[in-house]
Amino acid sequence: MPPEDARTRRLAVDHGKLQALAARSGGALTITKATGTPPQKYLLTLRCKGIERLEGDAPVFRDEHKLEIRIPAAYPLAPPHVRLLTPIFHPHVHATSDVCIGHRWVVGEGLDNLIVRVASFIRCEPEYFDLDSVANAEAADWVEAHMALFPLQADPFGGGPTAEPVPAKRRIVWQDQRG
Repeated sequence: MPPEDARTRRLAVDHGKLQALAARSGGALTITKATGTPPQKYLLTLRCKGIERLEGDAPVFRDEHKLEIRIPAAYPLAPPHVRLLTPIFHPHVHATSDVCIGHRWVVGEGLDNLIVRVASFIRCEPEYFDLDSVANAEAADWVEAHMALFPLQADPFGGGPTAEPVPAKRRIVWQDQRG
């Protein structure tokens, strides 16, 4: 058997941390399927409040989100690919359902932190919006007009695996602060 390389060790550590996060999540995270040894593709279920779509100007909420995480060959230098398998109305989700994690990937960020971040993103925590760089302009306009609704729910992970989230690119300039 060939010696284990750094990427394989990292994938194994990430898998262990993701399993631990799911175990202590109180049902907020379920690993539905993990493919590979160590896993390089995950199907996950996140139970947290997000916006599925609008009916008129009113949000229709969804409490369960299915997502797929695919680990590229260049990982951890390249970020995982995150795709929502259930509908979501969000400024940073493309029409293809791919999640834009933007400039916020850091080589040292584990999959457990990424999942906590995606849950924060789904719950529409304001620090995760960058309305100058969006994948869905309609969602961005709606979010900007309805900022008082966010976040939609408290953090189901109780702050996640680390004390500090990966810092946001920038804070939103609220409409009433513009000159």
